[in-house]
Amino acid sequence: MSEAQHDWLRLALSPGIGPQRFLQLIQRFGSAGAALAANSSQLAGILDGEAIDTLGSELAQQSADAALAWAQLPGCSLLTLNDDDYPCQLAEAGAAPPLLFARGRRELLATPMLAIVGSRNATPQGEEHARTFARRLAAQGYTIVSGLAGGIDAAAHEGALQAGGHTIAVIGTGIDRVYPASNRQLAHQIAEQGLILSEFALGMGPLAQHFPRRIRIIAGLSRGCLVVE
Repeated sequence: MSEAQHDWLRLALSPGIGPQRFLQLIQRFGSAGAALAANSSQLAGILDGEAIDTLGSELAQQSADAALAWAQLPGCSLLTLNDDDYPCQLAEAGAAPPLLFARGRRELLATPMLAIVGSRNATPQGEEHARTFARRLAAQGYTIVSGLAGGIDAAAHEGALQAGGHTIAVIGTGIDRVYPASNRQLAHQIAEQGLILSEFALGMGPLAQHFPRRIRIIAGLSRGCLVVE
């Protein structure tokens, strides 16, 4: 990886730098390296004091190094806004993630995608509806996108896999974590036959604020969304 690419990782994984701030920094300074080299007065107006202090910090360096090491594992890769296969519809969405961890079949990002999401506390009937829709849509060539949560999300992934189709899970933790743990086997199957995506650093747990961010990626990838219960 080039120095410019490594700077991109350091900036994206710096504490307090979300997608909007990242893009603002790139727009102002022209590159991740220039943003990391900027002084406090230059960064004021975009970052607060705490974010300025941790920009490009040792923690960010460690996170970048860990990400690079993880990306050397079979089936694992890092996807950035600069990559040719970054989905155009997601890039054009608000607050597009500058960095995504990808595990599995990255080529699925070029397929037509539809989202199926819904209640974590779904009824058995609702779960069967989700599986049925997912099976039939996957059989028509659509990749089913969901969030690997319990209930409807899990049923949607299962239906797509049952049809021998494709599915993408966008998760709200680091990609090396599975939440809920009851979906561990399903996550393994998706990594083998589909794709798992996360914008969060390795080791990151399931914080409440992560899940709305995950939903925007699901919406940004998908041509449409079916909500069950």
